[in-house]
Amino acid sequence: MAGKTWNVNLEGFNHIVELEHGTLSGKRVIKLDGKIIEENQKLVDSGNDHFFMIGEHTCTIHIRTGGIKFKYDLSIDGISAETGKPTNMLDGTPVALYTPETVDTFERLKLIKQLKNGANWFFWIAGLSLVNTIVFLFDGSMYFVVGLGITQIVDGVFYVLGTEINSDLGLFFQIVGLVINLVLLGALVFFGFKARKQKKWAFITGLILYGLDVLILIWVGDLFSILFHALALFGFYQGLKAAGKLNVIDQTAPGGYQER
Repeated sequence: MAGKTWNVNLEGFNHIVELEHGTLSGKRVIKLDGKIIEENQKLVDSGNDHFFMIGEHTCTIHIRTGGIKFKYDLSIDGISAETGKPTNMLDGTPVALYTPETVDTFERLKLIKQLKNGANWFFWIAGLSLVNTIVFLFDGSMYFVVGLGITQIVDGVFYVLGTEINSDLGLFFQIVGLVINLVLLGALVFFGFKARKQKKWAFITGLILYGLDVLILIWVGDLFSILFHALALFGFYQGLKAAGKLNVIDQTAPGGYQER
């Protein structure tokens, strides 16, 4: 793991800022005086900027890459600790334009985006699972690997009941199977809306249920679907972390501000 350490003196106090950066995994851990103040991960690591405060000073760790190697810099109130020159954000905006208030807003917007990306997995899974069921009912052969394994089992069980056990009730069994799947997928959509409202329990429920769905795929040996399920589980986990951080921000904000 790569990284860098900076020793800074602000208003007569020495501080140690540490960055640990997994150049392959995209993981970043930022410490201030030995305490972790930020920890996250980027699947596609093209560099970024991380804001934090030391007293009244706006600090930013800059991670930059030309494609292979990474470079790191720390700026304090928009001035590089390395060169003493003004620094810019990844998009070219001067860091000096950011005040503590705009840093808080920037951090909140970043967390909201992370939260919604995680919550959107509920909708993707529900939608693609429904498509899988419809394709199955019309004797199609394709399916989406992100879809639920349990809904495919429901499809298969009620298909067997309607064709091999009692063919006279084939349509009835198909309808029953479809209704069961619609209830399951409706629950996913419900969890998705709750997750977008920063409800940690919704993400935890998604992690548990989708994790159990992985066990079904392991049982049938569908490796490709397992890999995509792992990606969705990571999305749920990222959303859960964002919800936790946003809840802390909301609890400490003046007037208990919450965005809904």
